Amino acid sequence: VQGALDQGLCNVWNQLIGFSGDEFYTSPAQELGLVGLSFNEVPFKCPMTIPLGIQNDAGECLINPPKTYKINKDDTLILLADDDDAVRPADFFWDYSIWASKRAEAQFCEDTADEPKQIKVLICNFVERGAGPAVLNALDAMTAAGTEVELYTTLSQEEANEVLENTQTKNEKRFENIRVTFVHTTPSQSMAEMCRLEQLPLEEYDEMFLLADNSLGP
Repeated sequence: VQGALDQGLCNVWNQLIGFSGDEFYTSPAQELGLVGLSFNEVPFKCPMTIPLGIQNDAGECLINPPKTYKINKDDTLILLADDDDAVRPADFFWDYSIWASKRAEAQFCEDTADEPKQIKVLICNFVERGAGPAVLNALDAMTAAGTEVELYTTLSQEEANEVLENTQTKNEKRFENIRVTFVHTTPSQSMAEMCRLEQLPLEEYDEMFLLADNSLGP
């Protein structure tokens, strides 16, 4: 669901957890000669890496700490890098402190806040078991109030209502942002028929989720 709402997110995760591209590395601050520097200065001392955070001596991970955070001798840097050879300080790259002292502090503001949006969604092949209920829970958490969901399913209206109720009861939480507005009940043997699909107002949906039929096997 998050990948559908934020286009390109899946590619980012593939880069991070795959065996190609950048990977996560950790390195003691003392070994990198970063003790006493601010977190803001790290990219200029280790230009082949992307600093992500700090693990302090208590074992706490501080992801994206304040730029003014002063690195302690017992801190461990959390970095993104292409390989371990990149995790090293540069002999000289750029003295950020001198550069910044000659310039006014930049101010940034967003044109539009990254707030959840109200959307219309179609979930195809929705059933009681599998990813269907999980998709509903994720949509409720990631979208704005008034989001409409339609189901293309072999379930009847009554069966779909029961699944929705069971999902909320199991989670001990009612849906707050989404509302299932229509159930397109279709026989299982007709789910892929063009005449059935053409009856769906596909141009009205902001997102569509096509769920696999586990009964058919891998």
